[in-house]
Amino acid sequence: MTLLTITNSYAALSAKTIKTIEGSAPYIKLNGSAINELADLLSFQKPDSSSNYVVIYPSINKVIYAHNGDKFNQFITKVVADGQPKRLSNIMGVSYGDDDGDFANSTMGITGTLTATWRYRQSDGTIRTLSADELKNKLDSCQSPYQLTISANSVKAQSQYGIPFEHAYGSLSKTYTIKVDDFKVCYIKPASLQIYDASGVDDNTCTNTTNCKFIGGYNPRVFFPNEGFSALAPTKFPTTAFDQAKFTLRMSNEQSDYIYTSSNPNLVSISNVAGSEGVVTFNSSVHPNLPFEVILTAKTKPNIITPSKTSIYSFTINKWIRALPPTQYKTEKYLDTGNGIFPAANACAGRNLGMISAEEAASYFYSPMELSNASSATTAVTGNGTGPFPKWEHNREARLSRDIDGTFYGEWGDLYKGYPKNGFDLSQGCTWSSQAYTNELIFGIDIQNGYVGYNLLKYDGCTPVCRK
Repeated sequence: MTLLTITNSYAALSAKTIKTIEGSAPYIKLNGSAINELADLLSFQKPDSSSNYVVIYPSINKVIYAHNGDKFNQFITKVVADGQPKRLSNIMGVSYGDDDGDFANSTMGITGTLTATWRYRQSDGTIRTLSADELKNKLDSCQSPYQLTISANSVKAQSQYGIPFEHAYGSLSKTYTIKVDDFKVCYIKPASLQIYDASGVDDNTCTNTTNCKFIGGYNPRVFFPNEGFSALAPTKFPTTAFDQAKFTLRMSNEQSDYIYTSSNPNLVSISNVAGSEGVVTFNSSVHPNLPFEVILTAKTKPNIITPSKTSIYSFTINKWIRALPPTQYKTEKYLDTGNGIFPAANACAGRNLGMISAEEAASYFYSPMELSNASSATTAVTGNGTGPFPKWEHNREARLSRDIDGTFYGEWGDLYKGYPKNGFDLSQGCTWSSQAYTNELIFGIDIQNGYVGYNLLKYDGCTPVCRK
């Protein structure tokens, strides 16, 4: 009987087969160290207070603070944070690894992308992504908070052969919230941001200074479209006010970072209600004593930063208007008939004034140039061009411009749509002023755009906006 002998070569083959079956998967290395999970790609470095750098890992879920003056490119991600995907195989420091000695797949050794993106929410609610050119800029606390998102997508390591021949890492993303350690008042944002730009598309435009005080519809030194008035303007907005006038004390970082107080909360309140933090409201159906000063305070909450920081904004109100239901200016057709009945003045006085003069009636109202800064308001004076004033020209394309100039329309914008419940919503479109155009016409201001026109004394559709 012949016995079969198992040679060492067969034994070696079996061992090789076992080794092949039990081999290890390829992997990706970063700066010589194996990447065990995608989170290793999602960290970044930021400068600390000692001009050194600290590593921020994806496991950190709290808000990260940048120092005032830090630039975007000082936050060091593994790829340029321009929002564009970068092939992982082309990133410096990334290499292929395999403990079995298997070579990388010639075309798909390392696949997938890594993307880093800076974003922030603009004042109009839209999300803006920073470009590569903007990374040299400083972080702006008035744009903060920023979102830095680092994403790894469809990441794999593949070998030419071997089992397993692939390590599929998958996809992972991390978004960091970054604020700036700079707590301040950024803008004073009235409820109406209406401007008439220089587009020239239709009549509602400011292409020249014949129609508007400023081309483009605003004073660029103090007003910023979609933002409001500068907190650093030499004259502080507002200098005029009315019941239910509203603006927002626009703070750096987030509105909810602060506790707000007013020095005169009964007359001028400021909200701490979630979703409307920093909204300031004037509350007086009667004419307050003028002038009056208001001091608004915004103090960071205890959980935001230690020690807490306080910002103060103060302003002085010199003029106040009250809008009342539409009525006639005078019951008679002409002004020069002597004393008469003036319903609009009666409404402002809150009583029947009886037979009064045109001069006394006019004292209850503001002049066109006090109400509006449209160019034609300056020459809209009684007498139509007498004395030093040029002749008034009726310009239907005249519009308000945003400015801190003591005019209600210049400071507050669209009084009709911008401020519900202020009394202007009852108007048919115009307001009575103190100035007569002719013996039977009174200048009136359009409550939406500040345009200066005129109306018959007996017209009952204009709103009395009372000086007192």
